[in-house]
Amino acid sequence: MSDLNRLDPWADSFLNYGNDRLFNTPQVGDAAVYDNPGRDSDHVNIVVAVSADGSKIKTVGGDESGRVESYNNGQFFDWRRQGPAGPVTKFVRARGADTTPPQPFGAGVREVMGDWDGDGVDTPGIYRGNRFALRNSNNAGFSDIDFAYGNGGDWIPIAGDWDGDGKDEVGVYMPDSGTFALRSNTNPGQEITTSFRYGNGGDWLPLVGDWDGDGKDEVGVYIPQAGTFALRSNTNPGQEITTSFMYGNPNWVPTAGDWDGNGKDEVGAYIPQSSVFVLRSNTNPGQEITTSFMYGNPYSLPLAGDWNHDGKDEVGVFFRESAVFALRSNTVPGQEITNAFQYGNPR
Repeated sequence: MSDLNRLDPWADSFLNYGNDRLFNTPQVGDAAVYDNPGRDSDHVNIVVAVSADGSKIKTVGGDESGRVESYNNGQFFDWRRQGPAGPVTKFVRARGADTTPPQPFGAGVREVMGDWDGDGVDTPGIYRGNRFALRNSNNAGFSDIDFAYGNGGDWIPIAGDWDGDGKDEVGVYMPDSGTFALRSNTNPGQEITTSFRYGNGGDWLPLVGDWDGDGKDEVGVYIPQAGTFALRSNTNPGQEITTSFMYGNPNWVPTAGDWDGNGKDEVGAYIPQSSVFVLRSNTNPGQEITTSFMYGNPYSLPLAGDWNHDGKDEVGVFFRESAVFALRSNTVPGQEITNAFQYGNPR
């Protein structure tokens, strides 16, 4: 920080110093000022990392458990709900630092994978604003299919074979209402949509897979706080049969794919802190056989699909800051052959 001559070790002095530098969203380098009920301020530490959506941070501070340390064992935490002395009340930014609200990491670009042309190979798509741009090959180039769908914003793109015709179509998940909207085709100008609510929305995350092997994809949700998957057996509005189970640790990033080629999709997860994929061999509660391996880095986002037409899904990662897709050819630990290419615009 620059111009610190009005600071002393007390938390209140940060609020006084920053009365014209107070922000409700975090940025790396900010002083996070915490507040327990009944007091104006109780503690300060420094933000060292911010999650993609700005809802979680990593911090380092002094006088935490009597020493200097990373709060929450160095893991991301929800600053609105917790902290070393209650939730964050304000973020104080140093004079001389950029006060322009930063875009979240990768804002405006969301990745999606699907078999758009029915050739048995999954290829990339991008959702930016309210437009899908889908490509039919796994290499750099321009989109083959482009159309508007949904309202963009915080809507999350998904893809699946909703009608069992061998081609994937797109959809969106609306976190504010917990609503899925599934589009019946990818032809520009043609839009028939099935929509229904499933789960509680909020920070629950969508996933897609053929859970029962009927050739049609269904939806599911992942509940980060509980590390719980809930998989819906059909996409018919008003009909909901759910299988649910815990898998992994809370706040892992969910994924799903047919890891063994048996015609049914299973779940998996990506552990950003260690860049590890864990792939579960079935979706039966109480039965867990897992394959795990390192791939990607802590800033990459997980992908799943059949990249090589072998009837099995493999994993990949997407780097939003560079718009690079990296697709791994198998899920065997220790064996890594990757096809990497740029598609779409960075961030």
